[in-house]
Amino acid sequence: MQDGLFVRPEGMRRDVAWFFSLPIPQAVWEMFAPLQNEDFVQFVEKCRGWK
Repeated sequence: MQDGLFVRPEGMRRDVAWFFSLPIPQAVWEMFAPLQNEDFVQFVEKCRGWK
């Protein structure tokens, strides 16, 4: 954190929402979300405003 390498959660949530709003990442996410860790899926879907 002191070296500025830590991404603040607020910015990360916004970045995740933006990234997964793009057509290709959204299509890939739809295919591979079922294969991901449940906590990660919930995080991404919450960022996208799905849950």
